[in-house]
Amino acid sequence: MGGFFMAKTDISSQGQTCNQSRQRVLDRKGSPPRSRLLRVLTLTVLATLLMATSFPSTALASEEDVVMAYYVQHREQAASLGIAVIDGHDTKLYYLGDIEGNPDYVFQWGSSTKALTWVSVMQLVEQGRVDLDTDIRVYLPEGFLTRLRYDEPITMLNLMNHDAGFQDKVFNFATNNREDLLPLGESLRIHQPPQVRKPGEVVAYSSYGAALAGYIVELVSGMEFADYVKAHIFAPLGMDHTAIRPDYSDNAWVADHFDPLCYFIAEDGERTPVGYPYYYSYIIDYPAGAACGTLEDYARFALALIPDDERPCVLFKDMSTLASMYEPTLYYADGTSPRIAHGLFALQIGNGLFGHGGNTGGFSASLEIDPAAKKAFVVLTNVYLETTFCYGLLPVVFGDYDWGSREFMPAEDISGIYRPMRSDYPHGFMKVTTFLSPMPVTRIGNITYSSVDMYGEYTIEQVGDNVFMSCTDGFPFPVFSVDDKVLQIHETDYQIESTVGYLAKWALILLLLLSAVYAIVMLVIKGIAAMQKRLGKKESQKTPGERAHQTSLGCIVLAALCVFLFISSLAFDSFMQLTVFGLLASLLSLGALVSAVLSLCVGVGIRLSGKPLRVVTLIAGVAMTTNMLYWELFNFWSV
Repeated sequence: MGGFFMAKTDISSQGQTCNQSRQRVLDRKGSPPRSRLLRVLTLTVLATLLMATSFPSTALASEEDVVMAYYVQHREQAASLGIAVIDGHDTKLYYLGDIEGNPDYVFQWGSSTKALTWVSVMQLVEQGRVDLDTDIRVYLPEGFLTRLRYDEPITMLNLMNHDAGFQDKVFNFATNNREDLLPLGESLRIHQPPQVRKPGEVVAYSSYGAALAGYIVELVSGMEFADYVKAHIFAPLGMDHTAIRPDYSDNAWVADHFDPLCYFIAEDGERTPVGYPYYYSYIIDYPAGAACGTLEDYARFALALIPDDERPCVLFKDMSTLASMYEPTLYYADGTSPRIAHGLFALQIGNGLFGHGGNTGGFSASLEIDPAAKKAFVVLTNVYLETTFCYGLLPVVFGDYDWGSREFMPAEDISGIYRPMRSDYPHGFMKVTTFLSPMPVTRIGNITYSSVDMYGEYTIEQVGDNVFMSCTDGFPFPVFSVDDKVLQIHETDYQIESTVGYLAKWALILLLLLSAVYAIVMLVIKGIAAMQKRLGKKESQKTPGERAHQTSLGCIVLAALCVFLFISSLAFDSFMQLTVFGLLASLLSLGALVSAVLSLCVGVGIRLSGKPLRVVTLIAGVAMTTNMLYWELFNFWSV
């Protein structure tokens, strides 16, 4: 693990080149390095002070100590880590870990690219060319959206609030083959997910909705989205080392400096190298997640989001437009806590933050803005699903949120199994992923609960009436309870599962497993019996019923194998693999059922393969087929 390099950079003059800051880095790299031992001892002392004292996290003068002390505590989880703390004219850039003194390292932004999309939309709103409350079909080509289920209009605000009702798009969002890249509009038209809920009914994070907003920017402005962003955001801010096209063809410097080999995952408090990324791909719907650039460029963008009287607003002609962007467009269930503000997620940290995180197969990013304090914070790292620095640093830098001294009664028990509405697929073979990605919530105290999701385990503590806060280092976020049936977390709703229904799904899975084990055991027994007959030179003629019975058993085993391969393929998001294995599993299950029925319709002997076992095989065939029908493994057209 490398050490650190911190540059204090003035980037308040938007549009200036990065040469001066790079020269400072070259000078730093060319100077004699300080003793590594001295550096480690110094940082260790800082870490000790952090644990023993309370840092004034709102004062920028002390933030260098705060950030570095936190880094020392968690450095084993860091790989290439860039942090920017921006307070008015004063910007501090930290190049930590493997990129010490290397400001030319480029990071993928992931979904924090959406901040560029929402700024672009608001620029057109300011010009009167886009209305947030107008049906988006007004801006789209006629008949563009072909999978709408409801007549209610979808507005730009629905796209910003992630409540347009679109099912999460899993396939054709990205590709590993550059030749598969399509123009933005064509990709969104051909590969659109179905609308599964009424607009405004449920919050379920939708990258497709954000990409659709980017396409509307393209149509209204008359410029390709990448060209629009370059002309109206990158160029005015001097972001010369950031690209947004999926293949980075809009910036040769970024394409030349991007290194797709250095990806890591964080496990058990340590980083583990992945080698060549298992999920390195081109983001087809690029307004939702394809930006890539240097930390300094990202800091320029963040600084532009907190202008003041001395630094004019570069992104908008009128400061009031930017101010309106921070006005909440969606609140949590309590009606007073902001949840989303024109596409930016609110976090109850410090004075209240607005921003956006992001992840790709090998990078994590976080942008958070405190509009009241004119302060911004950026984290970029090449660790997959990283939270320790992207989110864990937020309370350290901005301070805790003041929930007030109001008294509250312990809420009704919110324990249960919740399903995330983002990955809730009512129909199609992706339906099984809803079952495989639950969020269990267990009560461990009067006002505390434990839970686990894709980011890991964490604790939730009640802080107000039906208001909870995750209090685990690395991922602080609010949780709001609605009628003990719905939990609201910033990017998606979670709906509680019926205990009976959840157990019934497990029973289906158990029946499938038992059927497979039964069929394997029966085939082994039959195989041993056949081998013994051959060794004893006994001739035996299989009856049609016996052949049908054995065929049914073989189909059950092969169907179970296809289900296993189907589940394994979910990790690779391969539509073709999932379709093939899902169809094969369904056809083989049907074959097992038909063969089992046939085995009972012909002569039945009294030996081992007699009627009782054939009835059991029929039940196994029914169990396999029922699983296929319920989980819809055959249904590839609804995803």
